Amino acid sequence: MPNLKLFLAGAEVPTWRRLLASEGVGCVAINYHYLRPRLTKRPWLLADHFPPEQQIFLTAGASSTARKKWSLTEHEQHLADYLTFVQDNLERLSYFSEYDADGLGVDWVLRQREVWDGLADDKFVPVWREDWGAPLLRKMVETHANVGMPPVAPSTRNQLSSLVRRTRITLHGLSFSHPYDAPGGLYSTIVSSSWISPMRFGETQVWDHNRLRRYPAEDKEQVRRRHHANFVSAGFDADRIAADDSTELARYTIWAWRQMEASMDAPERVHILKRRNRSTNGHVEVLPETAPDLEPSVDHLAVEIVEDGHLLPDVARPLPVFDFRPVRSTVQNPDGPGTVEVTSQVAVMGRSGLRQCDSCSLAVVCPLFESGSSCSYSIPIEIRNRDQLMGILHSLLEMQGQRVAFGFFSEQLQGGYPDANLSNELDRFMRMTQSVKEIQDNRDFLKVTVEGRAQAGVLARLFGAERAETLRKTDPDKAEQAIRRTMST
Repeated sequence: MPNLKLFLAGAEVPTWRRLLASEGVGCVAINYHYLRPRLTKRPWLLADHFPPEQQIFLTAGASSTARKKWSLTEHEQHLADYLTFVQDNLERLSYFSEYDADGLGVDWVLRQREVWDGLADDKFVPVWREDWGAPLLRKMVETHANVGMPPVAPSTRNQLSSLVRRTRITLHGLSFSHPYDAPGGLYSTIVSSSWISPMRFGETQVWDHNRLRRYPAEDKEQVRRRHHANFVSAGFDADRIAADDSTELARYTIWAWRQMEASMDAPERVHILKRRNRSTNGHVEVLPETAPDLEPSVDHLAVEIVEDGHLLPDVARPLPVFDFRPVRSTVQNPDGPGTVEVTSQVAVMGRSGLRQCDSCSLAVVCPLFESGSSCSYSIPIEIRNRDQLMGILHSLLEMQGQRVAFGFFSEQLQGGYPDANLSNELDRFMRMTQSVKEIQDNRDFLKVTVEGRAQAGVLARLFGAERAETLRKTDPDKAEQAIRRTMST
């Protein structure tokens, strides 16, 4: 799979287009809906406005037109104009998306795909939306080389990761507000216009050593003062950025996004072959390069089991949610007198897990990331008795204490102004402390509250009049002892 390409949108605006070119951005995106008012009656050629080394991703602007109350005729006219523009600039485009007017329904979108048949299938990007269902996605994967989609839920991303590993489909992320929403190795390209937010809305975006951080506009002054050294070390004028100089701020933001793009490059995937030999009692060994009748490919990830040169079918295996531990116990003999020892399987939390590097949300920053591999970390936690329970509770309490201490450290570095997040973490620490104290308290006590009317005896108040009278007659000593104990408490 090729490395991730980040297409910065907004190139339909002449100011942004010239800035992106001057900063050496190699991949830009154009929203046709925003470009359309700037077009003239003569053919508008991309080659006349963009340097030849820039790659261009053209989107139809469906998300923009969805906010307009257009009639069906207006949508069809937009599609016809968009088709003409694509045909005039086909050679200059790297990719172009279809017009997926979501307000008209999936059936209309599927019908209009016919207009793109035979028109640069390797550049055409049909769009799939999460609410359109998995069956349509599977069909699109079988018939198209590319599929574009807006951000999807984490559960859907995991399914997409499996789909990408099993097929040769190229996924394109459209309208991403933050590329970190895309797990490493899943998308080939990402289109985003969020880099413009600092200039439009006063947001601050900072490349902080190994991660792009985004801060809201209300924190602008404090954040830009705190990251003064980041701006200077990157070669930009920190004072101009603090003063909201749009050009310097845009130049730094573009630089920050390019750093992020470089950090998100996905390693090339590897085709894995394994062989099981009967002579080794089922032991599985990794083949160095190839296996009989099988040809490895660096573009497609597969884990295949080969036995004596033949590919074995998939076999059912237990879900790695629980492991099972044998436990011996003594029970009554069902066949006669006495007892017998039996062995039963007790479920314990599984240690293997299903976490995969390619679908992990931490793939961008994980120090042990390796494409095509299972997670290199284990979480060996076991809670089977009180000591183990208290151990994990105290560990969680210490963890929260560290968070509070680090939050206070950060607050002091930022001038000591009270941080609401730190206050919340302090409150959480106190609640956790109280909960641990209640769990740890194993005292047994009995509290008796006695209410009685005037002139009623102590025993009568405790046991009732009839029972008290019986106790006095049968055992006066016990009655006296009961009175003393009651009075002493």
